[in-house]
Parts: sequence; structure tokens; C-alpha cells
Amino acid sequence: MKTTLSPIFVVLFFLSSFITMRAQDAVPIESAKWIAAGPEAEDFDTTYAAPYFRKSFTIDSPVEKATARVTGAGYFEFYLNGKKVGNHQLDPVVTRYDKRMKYVEFDVTEYVEKGENVAGGIVGNGFYNINTESAWNFDEAPWRNRPAFICAIEIGTANGKSITVVTDSTWRTSTGPITFNQLRNGEYYDARREFPDWASTNFKNENIWAAAVEVGGPSGELTLQKMPPIRKIKALKPVKITEPNPGIYLVDFGQNIAGWANLVMDEAPGTEVVCRYGERIFPDGTLDQKELSRFIFTGETQTTRYLCNGTDNEQYEPRFTYFGFRYLQIEGLSKAPEVSSVEAYMMNTAFDTVGYFECSNPLLNQLHQNIQWSYLGNYHSFPEDCPHREKMGWTGDAQLVVETGLFNFDAASAYYKWLQDFADEQRENGDLPGIIPTSGWGYLHGRDSITRPYGYGPQWEGAVVTIPWQAYRWTGDTAFLADFYPMMKKYVGLLTDISKDYLLGIGIDDHKAIITKTEGPYLSAAYYHWLTEILLDAALILGKDEDADMLKVQAAKIKEAFNTEYFNKENNTYGNEGQTALAVALGCGVVPEELEKDVLQNLLHKIEAQNYLFDAGVVGVKKIIDVLMEHDKKEVLYKMAMQTDFPSFGNWIEKGATTMWQNWDGSQSRNHIMFGSIGDYFYKGLAGINPVDSVPGFGVVNLQPQFPAGMDHLKSGHKSPQGWLHTTWGRNANTIRYTLTVPDNTTVYLNAGNYKAEDDIIYNAEGLMVFGKGNYEIVLIPKD
Repeated sequence: MKTTLSPIFVVLFFLSSFITMRAQDAVPIESAKWIAAGPEAEDFDTTYAAPYFRKSFTIDSPVEKATARVTGAGYFEFYLNGKKVGNHQLDPVVTRYDKRMKYVEFDVTEYVEKGENVAGGIVGNGFYNINTESAWNFDEAPWRNRPAFICAIEIGTANGKSITVVTDSTWRTSTGPITFNQLRNGEYYDARREFPDWASTNFKNENIWAAAVEVGGPSGELTLQKMPPIRKIKALKPVKITEPNPGIYLVDFGQNIAGWANLVMDEAPGTEVVCRYGERIFPDGTLDQKELSRFIFTGETQTTRYLCNGTDNEQYEPRFTYFGFRYLQIEGLSKAPEVSSVEAYMMNTAFDTVGYFECSNPLLNQLHQNIQWSYLGNYHSFPEDCPHREKMGWTGDAQLVVETGLFNFDAASAYYKWLQDFADEQRENGDLPGIIPTSGWGYLHGRDSITRPYGYGPQWEGAVVTIPWQAYRWTGDTAFLADFYPMMKKYVGLLTDISKDYLLGIGIDDHKAIITKTEGPYLSAAYYHWLTEILLDAALILGKDEDADMLKVQAAKIKEAFNTEYFNKENNTYGNEGQTALAVALGCGVVPEELEKDVLQNLLHKIEAQNYLFDAGVVGVKKIIDVLMEHDKKEVLYKMAMQTDFPSFGNWIEKGATTMWQNWDGSQSRNHIMFGSIGDYFYKGLAGINPVDSVPGFGVVNLQPQFPAGMDHLKSGHKSPQGWLHTTWGRNANTIRYTLTVPDNTTVYLNAGNYKAEDDIIYNAEGLMVFGKGNYEIVLIPKD
């Protein structure tokens, strides 16, 4: 919404050179102008250098309160009086810029003072102006233009004035040392072009900077960024530095991460130091970027180039890109780098940790850590598939691991933001792309207008239904359903419109399966039922009774059609009779209740025949995990999680994995999160922490821990909206010493399986131990 200004205020506004003093509650960022280094739609295709902007202003009284609302079309950094404001990286969060733009609000009281002040900004291309040609066509994005900057600073002074500083054509601009920045290629920095103190009152060369150009900027609505920002989360030092070829140094940080490195150098002026980032090495010890480059068609991959200015202890780290890597290859140094001169930063959306897991089994502990590293390394304002090769918001990947994410991290507000992106992308007929945000490619890949007009199917795009539902279950916040119900309904309505006799002929196969292939139409048809059931539950919660009546009938018809098409009556199996087909049928609720036991038994036979190895891709793995836990076959899942033969998660760990891999054989990306659904098992299975849907937000928890043979102890916990739930157990001969902490407003029902409490405990009618708020220590003994 644009602010309407009175004629008198307009006169004062211009007379004060856009430094306005007026009494008001808040200054909307829309009161400022977007500014750029040149006109829009003019040479933006070759705009690589990052523009710098600055503005001097004077405050005539001590500052009591100052707030800045600021953003960039592209990533930005904001400065006041020579200091970078805040500890964010890569602001603002990525959106579809022609529909929605996010701005950041900073308390800048400590940065400004009475007297002369300077505001400044630097803007990189980010996702806004991707020039690199790649498989995903972001160079053809409809919002593309040169980077732009906007800010409004509101300053309240001791003499009762409110001073407003806004971006406009009175700001000055120049290019500087960041001569190239492209998200997929990297960043080039010429330290000889630096201008010290450019954002402070000490700078004396503003007169040679050009006037900023007022531009229209992105057409998307400006709204406040409410999700956590990206930050530097952890610093890593090298575990090893080698010299595989003369003058080429390979730094191993020992952990696959997302972020960048800081390098300290002492080199002659003009020396070019090249840093290349990657996650694997060739047999000769040099960096292998081949896999990471195969979808990037122009320019380098994950590379920085730094031209030294010759000062002592020069430091460089990038600003406007990020990389996925374990290894850093450095070229151009006159001598080998010291371990103390190189540091890597793990960077991701800065979630609070709300879950933990640890047990006596090292393999499971490492697998849990790998999942956490990959989940964080694949969240940079939206959930990605990988932080290096693609940086894409694949809907399927995120759908598969939303529960794992919510168990471990306070990610609800980030999912809410991403669901807004779904709403911005959804077409009028309900259609969605496979990646969000998308330049348009996500609607096109794998489709043609005649035989395959729709894309990845509900096993991918169904994230539009499952993520609001899971976020509601975890938080108890009905806004996830109320705000996104219209697009959930519209998407399920599309599936109905394109179905034939309540079956679907679309969708991606069970991605990354290597033995038994379960095809897309089968998965789509089952997911169509599952999503309809979820939408039915949402309708009931929201009081949409007419929708609920319709969806109940529709779900029954889908179930009937699925069984008519895919059920094998002779041996009570489905589809190709593989692990995925059986688990998906059970997990999507299409198996008639009277047949569930037989179908489950067939699934167990298939798993045993495969020596407890997964014969499944990412969809199948998720459903196998869900089904085995739901039907209390966790001992089977434990055997599967403990395998180290190929294909298994343990096989990855034996091969040195520190993150989750894309393929069972590790042949492609080695930091993918889509197989991370095994993380559900650590909390829901081993620790046994299960939220109850009828009381969302963990008001009621069904606690059903597993005590596997060979495991001596376990501790786990989750911080729900009610507080921390802690569980710990240790084995002592035939007894289990179990400790439990229950937070406020939570009721826990403990099912200890083959164990019972040694002491008197309150039981309910179903034979479950009942606990309210408090700390408990229970001795469990065998029932027999």
C-alpha cells in the first residue's frame, strides 16, 4: 500500500533533501525509492559488479531510538557509520520477486549518533539477477533486472523529533572491489579497488561517485521478513592441508558443509588467488568439481578470484554467494597456507535447535548428525535439495523430511514463508511447479502439452498439503491450515480434474530406487488419496463441513479405484509387489482395514528377503519408515537402520559420509536431504515421541520407546510449544532405568512394550502409564 502525503508535507520533504522530520508511529519502507547504479532493463544482463550506495545525513540531537527497514533486489549488506548492521548473511530471503519481496527491520539505535552520519548499502545479484545459463533457466526469470536497493531509517531524538532518511536520487553510487558475483559461478574481488571508510564520515571521495538512479524495482509486494535470517553458525578449521601439485593446495575441513571460507594472505599487489570449492577429490588429490558443474552451462563453478592489494594479512571471504563443500582448493599463493590462515563457515537459516538424540550406537549417532548437517546445509531461506549443484527448492525433497526438520529445529516460521511462495506460484487451475520459487522451468520439465501436461505429481507437489498439515500438528497453530487451505483445496481439486475414474497417470517414479522401480502413476494415485484425507481433516478442523462431506465421498472413490486397478487379490499385494508399492499403499491409507495385516506381512517378507536392506527410492523409504513405526514393527526398522551393506545408510557412513547423499552409491551429490526421513525414526521410533493429532502442538504425547537388544542407553528430547520433553534410559541387567521430564500443559501416555513399572504408577484404561508436568524416574522390569 502506498503512503498518501499531504501537499505541505511534500514541500517539506523535497526542501529537506529527503531527510524529513515529522512525528509518526512508523515509517513504511514504501516511503523510500528503489535506487540502482543505472536504469532498469539497461545492460542488466551483464551486471556483475556489486553497486555500492551511500548517503550523509545530520542529526541535531541525541538519538533515543532508531529503526531501519531495508532490502535489496538481490542480496544486500547495510552499513551505518562504517559498521555492517546486524549479523545476517544473504538477506533478504529468496522469493518470487515479481509477486513478493521481503524487507528486514533492524534496531539501529547503537549505530547512529548526534552529528554527521552515513548510511550505506552493497547489493549483489543473488537469485534476482542470475546471468548464468543452467538447467533451471533462472537467467530467463521474468523478474530479472539490475540489482536495486531501498531503505527507510526512522530516528527518534531527545528533542522529540522524528527524522526519516530514505533512499532516493540524492544517494551516491559506485562500483567497487566486488567485480563479479553470480550465485552459481562465484565471486571475484579486486582488493586494489577498495575505498576504505566508504560508509563512514571519514570518506572524502563521495564527489566522484555518481548519483543513484531511482527505479521501479521489483513489482512484488514489500512485506516484513519474519523467519530467521541466514547466519554464520559454526567455524571449522582445516583437518589437513596437502599440496597434490606444485602450487596447488587442497584444504580438507573434514565435514561437508554449506557456506564459504575466509583466507588470510600476504602476497604482492596484483597476485590472483583462486579458491575452488567442492565435495570430492580426484585420485591425484586435486579437487573434483565435475559432478557439481554438470547443470551449469556458462562460467566457473563455486569459484572465487581475489586480486591482492599487497597489505599485510589481507583477508577475504565472499559476500553474495555460498557453496557446498568439504574441500577448498587454493591456487596462486607463493607459499603453503597455514592452518591458522584458513577458516570455513557453516552458514544456513539460523534455526533454534529443538531436538536432540544420542545413544550407545556410534553408527546411529553419526547418521543422526549427518541428517542434521544436511538439513541445515540445505536451508538458505527455503528448503533446498543441495547447496552446490542446484540450490533448488524441490517440493518433494522438502515434503519427505518436514517431520525430521520440525523434530530437530524451530523451522515453522520458515515453512510458513515457503508456503507463501507456493501461493505466489500456484496457477489459477491449482497447478504447481516441482521447484519453488521457479523461473518457469518448474512448470515445464518433464511435461508436454498433450501426453504429459502435468508434472511431478502429488508425491512431489503434494508438499502444498502435507507441509501445512505437519506444521499444524507440531505447533498447534491453525493459521497453517486457515491461511493455506484455499491453495491446498485448489491443488487437490486439480488432481480431481485431471484424474480419470479417480486414477492419475502422472508423476515422478520412486526417485533414486536402484532395484525395483515403482512408477509415478502408481505413487500419484496413492498420494491423491492421502492428500484428500489430509484435506478432509483440515476441513473438519476449520469447520468447513460442506467440503468435508464432499472430500469424504471423494476419498472413498479414490480408494475403490486404486484397489480395482492395483490390488492383486491372489496374494494380497499391490502394484509391482515391491517394498515401495506395499509401503505406499499402507502409508497412503488405500488398503482396506481387513487386508492391512496381510499386506503388512507381505512387506515384511520383502524386507527380509532383501536382507533388511532398503529396496526403495526416497518416496519408498519415507513410507517404509512410517508404516513400520505405525504398525509397531520397529524391530525390523532397527535392523534396516543398522545395515552397512550396499544399499544402506550405514554403507554411506562406512564410506566416510558426513552428510546425506543423493544416490545410494554416492555417485552424484553428497549433500542431499531427501533420504533424511530416516531421522523420523530416531524420535518417533527409538525415543518413541509421537504427537497426538487430536491435541496438536504436543498437548498430548504417546510415548512408546524402543529398547533394542544391543543398545545400552539412549537420551532424546524435543522442545514443543509447551516446553522441553526429555527422555533418557539406561539398561542394567534385566531392568531399564527410565527418566522423563514432562513440560507444562502436556499429558504423556507411556507404553513401555514388554516392560512394566516396578513401582506404583498411574495407568489409564488402555494400560498406559500416565504422566503430567514433572520429573520422573521409573524402573522398568520385564512383564513376564
